Amino acid sequence: MSDLLAFRPASRLLSEGISGPALDGGGKSADLIGTFHDTFKKIMGDVNQRQFAADDAARAFAAGDVQDIHDVALAINKAKFALELTVKVRDKLMEAYRELSAMR
Repeated sequence: MSDLLAFRPASRLLSEGISGPALDGGGKSADLIGTFHDTFKKIMGDVNQRQFAADDAARAFAAGDVQDIHDVALAINKAKFALELTVKVRDKLMEAYRELSAMR
């Protein structure tokens, strides 16, 4: 089973940091952006871990290591729900950004 998990791709999403003038400067807006960035990284990490857990459960079931299909279905549904929720929140944030840009 462990040799199957060795082929899991490494996550590049969370390993690359975001930098720029907004994050390098001081002040309240930089603190707010940093806090948002940390929260976003944590949420994306949680979603990523759920995706890996669902993938691991499916592989374990296919290999015959898991007898209860309910656990596999639960892991897959948790991953699906987390991803759908993240996409909906992203869409709302993009919509709010567009509205703020239009107000300028």
